[in-house]
Amino acid sequence: MVVTHLQFRYLTQKFQGYQTETTLAGQLVALVVSIKCSHAKETCGKSWLLVFHGQMKILLLLGALLTPVWTALAAPDLVGGSRYSFGPNNATVTFGCDYIKNTSRENATGTIVLKLWARSAPYSGGDLGGHLLSSYKLEPLGGGMQYSKLSRTVKCTLPTTRKSYYLVMAVTEFRKGGYVVVDHANFTTPVVLGVPPKQFTMSGPWRWQVSDDFATVEMCVDKISHTRTNYTGTLRLALWATQTPYSGGRISGWEMGMVQKKALDPDYSYNDVHNTAKFVKPPPGNYYVSLLLLEFDGGEYVIKAWLPGSKMTNFR
Repeated sequence: MVVTHLQFRYLTQKFQGYQTETTLAGQLVALVVSIKCSHAKETCGKSWLLVFHGQMKILLLLGALLTPVWTALAAPDLVGGSRYSFGPNNATVTFGCDYIKNTSRENATGTIVLKLWARSAPYSGGDLGGHLLSSYKLEPLGGGMQYSKLSRTVKCTLPTTRKSYYLVMAVTEFRKGGYVVVDHANFTTPVVLGVPPKQFTMSGPWRWQVSDDFATVEMCVDKISHTRTNYTGTLRLALWATQTPYSGGRISGWEMGMVQKKALDPDYSYNDVHNTAKFVKPPPGNYYVSLLLLEFDGGEYVIKAWLPGSKMTNFR
């Protein structure tokens, strides 16, 4: 390949400009050598040798060195299958994927947040929109590293409108002050989600009282009602102590007392409820106390309604 003197000067100035104006030029090596020769030309792989007639200059460009520049750009990549499953009453959701891999062998990614969204249509890019069901944070991935067999169970926040939704799992990465979507996986089958109408209600003032000998506990509530058009399952009234205020879903703490109540007929309710249960004292400490109503449903007792305490109680 014969290049004129003016063309050579243009190329030389162009690559010198890269050296002063871009960080990519640090990956280019330009070697200029003065030689005397008649005519030569050589091309080898990604390196080019330009030789000029007479007093010549050789520009050696090691193009292969460009490869690490592009691969050094780190980004989390979603690889393999993705999955989700909801817990009882859709209060929790378990979701994850086979792998999240760092596309760079050198640089670390930013902080990663895996999110599960409910949308009116499958996601195809841009703003996610819809309703965020749940998310969890992952530490940045080092160069060449990956997360394998991801699966975590977290609290789920349902949309207020009950209808059919398409779910999408989005991989977001922290970049320049905010999180951006870098990869995603759509779930093809829509699912009906939303806050269900209340089937049970406990209303009116309520209270609890431990006997002087700490053997029993009294549980009182003004009314227990339901909206079923048929019989309810067997009911339980339980008093729980928790280290944080209870707000729904699975409960973690100590059951201090429980009584079993008969199923309610349609349009029937329990009024002016007073029940006494055997008292089980929790470990010493400060706790929030809540009154829970459970129904036998699907082979187990499920929390259907609750009344939280407004302040902590000390147990010695």
